[in-house]
Amino acid sequence: MQSIRTEKLTLRPFVMDDIETVHSYISDGENAKYLLFATDSRDDTKAFIEKAIEDYSEVPLRNYNYAIELNENSKHIGGCSIMIDADGSEAEVGWVIRKEYWGRGLGTLIAQMLIKHGFEQLGLRRIYAACDSENVGSYRVMEKNGMRREGYFVKSRLSRGQYKDELYYAILREEWEGAE
Repeated sequence: MQSIRTEKLTLRPFVMDDIETVHSYISDGENAKYLLFATDSRDDTKAFIEKAIEDYSEVPLRNYNYAIELNENSKHIGGCSIMIDADGSEAEVGWVIRKEYWGRGLGTLIAQMLIKHGFEQLGLRRIYAACDSENVGSYRVMEKNGMRREGYFVKSRLSRGQYKDELYYAILREEWEGAE
């Protein structure tokens, strides 16, 4: 699996040395407030990293999980993914960034990188994302990247033992190409 690089960020495959950093942001209550996968267990974090690494050898590759690094200092600041559906024509994207880096436009850049990669390198026809309806930062990132709201689902997202409302956004290849 190849890394994806811009001037500011690199999305690279996870390695086992990432366990402590990943655990620091997915176990932090504020940072993981809206995540479906959040854990206090280092064993769960280790299992996630092991599964991501195992997935890299699949042919065809369907689960692209990346560590996010700032190029200026190689600091690991989050994770993101492109999860391709069974027929290979569409995928779900997602991201999480350490709270110290919120509000800097990095989420918008990460989503842009994932969408561009999905359409240009993976040949997808549609890319979608979902978030908790209260996660304003996440749905603003989607909107800034030309994604349109396709759905509002009431109490459909189980998060920390509670059902929450969920938003779905998507963009088609032709919409993305028309916006360039």
